[in-house]
Order: sequence, then C-alpha cells, then structure tokens
Amino acid sequence: MPLGTTEREENPLFPLCAEPEANCTQVAQLRKSSRAGFAAAPLPFCCGRGTLVHVIKQIAAGKRSTTIRAFALGGGGARGALQVGALRALLEAGIRPDMLVGTSIGAINAAYLAMHGFSNEALTGLEAAWQDAAHAGLLPDNYVRIAFRALMNRSRGETVQRTREFCVRHGLGPELRFADLQGPRLFVVSADLKGGGIVLYGTDPAESVLEGVLASAAIPPWILPQLSGDRLLIDGGLLSNVPIEPAIGRDATEVVALDLDEPRPVGPAHGVGPFVSQVMHTIHEHQVQLEKQLAAARGVLVHHIQLTGDAPVALWEFDRAPALVEVGYRCMRRYLADHPEVSAPEPVLPWWRRLVRRLSTGAAVPARGRATYPGLEELGR
Repeated sequence: MPLGTTEREENPLFPLCAEPEANCTQVAQLRKSSRAGFAAAPLPFCCGRGTLVHVIKQIAAGKRSTTIRAFALGGGGARGALQVGALRALLEAGIRPDMLVGTSIGAINAAYLAMHGFSNEALTGLEAAWQDAAHAGLLPDNYVRIAFRALMNRSRGETVQRTREFCVRHGLGPELRFADLQGPRLFVVSADLKGGGIVLYGTDPAESVLEGVLASAAIPPWILPQLSGDRLLIDGGLLSNVPIEPAIGRDATEVVALDLDEPRPVGPAHGVGPFVSQVMHTIHEHQVQLEKQLAAARGVLVHHIQLTGDAPVALWEFDRAPALVEVGYRCMRRYLADHPEVSAPEPVLPWWRRLVRRLSTGAAVPARGRATYPGLEELGR
C-alpha cells in the first residue's frame, strides 16, 4: 500500500485522519503550532500530509530564528561619530542587526548602513563621511545668534541646506526610497508638533529616505520644524532620543541601544548653559527609563550602552569626529568584554544536515527558535 493512504495502520508518528483537509482538526492544530517554527504536534495522515516528504519540507521551510535584533541609534549631533566606532566593534564581534532604528544623527548613520549593508566596507565609507562632516559646518557653534534669527523669522535655512547636500553627497539622494535599501530594515524617528506623537518613517516602502532623515534631524535652532502635509516635524529626540520604543513597535525582540547623551556640562561653567544641559539630561534619562520599562514589560531584551567621549562633546563639535570614532570603538569593546551575554547567534545548520543528524542519532536538532517534532527520531531507528 503506498505511503500516505488512509488504509495504512495508525501509528504515533503518522496518525490516521479520514477527514477532508478543510475540516481536519489536526491540520488546524498543525497550522497553529507551526507559528513557532514548524509543527510541534504529530502530523495528520490526510491528503499526504503524513508522508516523509512533508516532514522534510516542514524542516526545510521552518523559520530559522524568532529573534529580531534591532540597533537603536540615538541622537547627539557630533557625538554620532562615537556610534561609528561602536558599530565596528559590534561587527568584529559578529553582532549584526536585523533592523536599524535611528533618531537625529543616529538616523543618518542608520540610513547609510541600510543603504550599503552592515559590513566592513560600509563602515569604512561611513567613517569617510564623518571625515567630511568634520569640515562641512553642519551645526555652526553660534547657536545663540541662530536662535535669535529664528525667533525674528529671519532664518535663511543654511543648516538644513548643508545637511541635505551632505546626505546627497554620500548617497542619500532625493530619489532613494525605503524599498530601495538593500541592508537591514530601516526606520527613522521624527516627532509631530501638531499631532503630538512619534512619526516613524520606513513603514511605507515608497517614502523618501532623505525626507525622513531630514525630519528626524530637524534640531532647533539650527533646523526649523519641517512641514509635511498636515504634520509639523521636528527632531525625533524630542520624544524618543534613544528609539527603543519604536524598535519594539516594529517587533524587535532584542535591542542594542547606542546612547549619545552627554551627562557632563558643555561649555562655560557660568551662565544658563550648564542649567539647560542638566535639564535636558534629566528629561533624557527619564525618557530612556520609561522605554526600558516598556521593553521589560514586553519581554524585550535591551542592551543599553552609554557612549561618552573622554571629555564633554558639544552637539556642534564635528571637527572632533575622527578621534570620537576611536573612542566609541574602545567604549563598545569594554562593554562587550563586561557583558558576554551580548553575543553573536550560534550558526544554524542547513536543513539537510539537521535532518541527517536527527535520522542518524535520534537527537533533537539544535536550532534557535524551533519547536521539536515529537516522534521524528523514530525515523532513524
């Protein structure tokens, strides 16, 4: 009698089922349990679904992993160079992202890697872009004068134009859409002053990457809020400077958060500068703690890495970029040495090697995120 017919004697591995597939409760159970990877319940024997061929197809088609690792790249102006070095250390450790979520300068770093891929060559190119940023005058240090001109409605938009030209020079042209990106999935965080919430670019593949990056990096007083339809968009750091929550909202199960907050006062010790810095730092810390608590409630693992320079770094000090890349690299190397739980995933064997191992040893195949198939080891006996 051919294998797969209902006349065959019932056994625990291939239970008989005479019901049509549409009415078969075992098929429904199989489909429900297969969400974990592949079937965790015995396969029904109806419609040829209990054949060895189907077992092999289930193993071959099963999901390799349920882990979705996101890199959350926070905002911080010139301190974004720290992320470049940290990302290289992560690459060398074999820790790669499935998703990149960026705010402000973190959005620019993330967009570059989403366009070129997370590789040694891409990071070398990003370092070269930061060498360019050191001389591009992206955020002039005369912010008081710029703020005054903005208040008097005399802003000429030089900073946003320089930022746009910088992005285009390094491949983020106006024609680039999220659907065109070949690297990890990209999401860019901005804030809507009219709607009062986060705007996440990247959920629509047809959206412009450049528009999203410029909206995410619209940091006052240098770049005024950007009008987009009925939304008035400002730097995403206003609502999520280290975008842990947006990463969770896109189904991340693990987040490596690169925080660029500067807890030390920047500039002269007198005046309102230190007071404003401390206020911003306090708000930032509270914001990050809330997002980490949300992650814990959702069962999402967060590795929160604080990247700081050897000395305080102001938002506009892009000329320090080359040295900051090296500092960020050392920072991340130290963190990885102290936190071995942040590690690269174990390699997953090809499906045919997993099948051969099971047939020859009767042991469960070690594959992350997989449910075992009861009784499959019997095939090797």
